[in-house]
Amino acid sequence: MEDLSWILEDMDEDDLLDLEDELKEKEGKMKREVDAQLPDHAFVTDPKNGDVVMLTKGKKGYSEIPEMFRKGDPMAMNESMNITEVQAKAMHHGSHVGFDHYSVEEILKEEKSNERDI
Repeated sequence: MEDLSWILEDMDEDDLLDLEDELKEKEGKMKREVDAQLPDHAFVTDPKNGDVVMLTKGKKGYSEIPEMFRKGDPMAMNESMNITEVQAKAMHHGSHVGFDHYSVEEILKEEKSNERDI
C-alpha cells in the first residue's frame, strides 16, 4: 500500500479539521441513504434451529416472533411486506456487523445494479 502520510504533513490544523468535517458529513450521508433503503423489519431463518426470526433496522441480533409464525417462509413474509431479497440480505448482514458498516451499503448496491440491468 502506498504511503500517503506526506499529504498530511502539508496540512495545517484548519485543513485537518475541514477534512474531518468532510468525512463526517459523507459518513452521515451514507448512513441516511442506507437507512432510507432498509425496511424497519425483515425476516430470516435462524440457522441454529430453523425458526423464522425478525431483524430490526439498527439493532444487532434478532428477535423471536410468535410461535405460530416460526415455521413459516421468511421470503414469503418479506415479499408480503414488499421487502426484497437484497434488503433482507443487507438487514441480516447489518444485524451481525452493525448497520453502519460499509458492507451493508455494498450489499444494497447489488439491488441498484440489478434494477439497472432490467
